[in-house]
Amino acid sequence: ACSIVEQKAFDKKSFQDIYPSDDAFKTNFAHKEFLNTSRNKKIVKYILIKLENKATGQDFDLFSDVNSIEHILPENPDENWGWKASEIEKFRYRLGNLCLLERGINHKIENIVYSEKLQALKRSKFLLTKEIAGNYSEWTPDTISARQSGLAKKAVNIWRIDL
Repeated sequence: ACSIVEQKAFDKKSFQDIYPSDDAFKTNFAHKEFLNTSRNKKIVKYILIKLENKATGQDFDLFSDVNSIEHILPENPDENWGWKASEIEKFRYRLGNLCLLERGINHKIENIVYSEKLQALKRSKFLLTKEIAGNYSEWTPDTISARQSGLAKKAVNIWRIDL
């Protein structure tokens, strides 16, 4: 901040000390979770919109109320999901469990089981959401981790600074 105020130019070395390597970024991103707070909802929506925009070349509006965040594994799933409490606690707020979805569709599928959510996910206008339905026939801790690792590989290309 002082360098900015003093109008000093930054050199690459200044950033290398604080900027993570691609591998460190992907590892951290692949395990990131966002508890359900107002601030985190905005961060998640920002991340997912940026990933979607990069994947599609479109420019989805970050501030649109039409788009919402879907917890594929619900925050409070019923016993029909068949998940252990420890798994729910570990995976429900992981980025790999979250996707963009049109608010009207999201409201209709809130807590239904994954096999029933698939058709709604396929109808989404969001490519990365459609890919969930196309790539994962079931929703498990392993599929959440796999999806999040895939998102990490995409994210590193969006937020990379070449030093």
